[in-house]
Amino acid sequence: MLQDRRVLLIISGGIAAYKSLELIRRLRERGAAVRCIMTAAAQHFVTPLSVASLSEDKVYTDLWSLTDESEMGHIRLSREADLVVVAPASADLIARMATGLADDLATTALLASDKPVLIAPAMNLMMWAHPATQANLATIETRGVTRIGPGSGELACGEVGSGRMAEPLEIVAAIERLLTGDTRLAEKRVLVTSGPTREPIDPVRYISNHSSGRQKIKKNGAGPPVLRLAENPDILATIAQRGNDRPRLVIGFAAETEDVVENARAKRLRKRCDWILANDVSPGTGTFGGDRNTIHLVDADGIEDWPVMTKREVAARLAERIALHVRAPRGA
Repeated sequence: MLQDRRVLLIISGGIAAYKSLELIRRLRERGAAVRCIMTAAAQHFVTPLSVASLSEDKVYTDLWSLTDESEMGHIRLSREADLVVVAPASADLIARMATGLADDLATTALLASDKPVLIAPAMNLMMWAHPATQANLATIETRGVTRIGPGSGELACGEVGSGRMAEPLEIVAAIERLLTGDTRLAEKRVLVTSGPTREPIDPVRYISNHSSGRQKIKKNGAGPPVLRLAENPDILATIAQRGNDRPRLVIGFAAETEDVVENARAKRLRKRCDWILANDVSPGTGTFGGDRNTIHLVDADGIEDWPVMTKREVAARLAERIALHVRAPRGA
């Protein structure tokens, strides 16, 4: 925990500045006091009002504010913190840190600080890989500055590669290590598994759990449990066979892995519905979890093969087909 620890957060310009809001919230959850400095560029991405609301403290932006200097002063601002965090740390700010510039409040506070400094770089992948940036990083790291990230992935500019700012919880973990001295997992790689397990019954159905850690069957060495299942009511067949108050049009779906059309025909007759939309979900089709389907509409008149479409396109075509059917006179 970070109870009563004081963090000076410097927010520089870049689209990743929005993550600083989540970082502030996570630090406050852990009991830390967060005071913020925003560069002029940062204010183009997040507002001082948003930062002040989450930090519950004044936000400092101007080196030449007489009020700020008389109340706090840039030296006291950095000295009263236990740790200085720069997130995001832009290529420009890293360069100014390396050369020791002090031409705004952020760089002046960094130069005047005698506390540990943690940076979370965020920039375009070419800027990150540039020799100038790497030389600047090497310079400030030799002076004791600690770095978290950046990660790899899709960047705001649309390119993919290194340059993503570390996620807020990753930065919080790095802050906790620096402030509490807990290095038990430093330089260690840990794999954590989470989420539900799925045990297939057949290609379509599976047994799963909510992965909540409760309602869970404990392993006692007696082997797998024997499940006694009760058959649920057949909703499609029940509605299709209601009699006088049966809907004019009853549509069912069939997820099939083999003999798709023939199985769908048999299902339509067995359930006594009007239409069956058959869908090939065999392995390799990518239908489950994907966005594209191959549909065959089966009715009393035969088979209507639809082209490969997205699920949204399937829904639109089905809605149009239903509209045409219900507008037609009965018996047509």
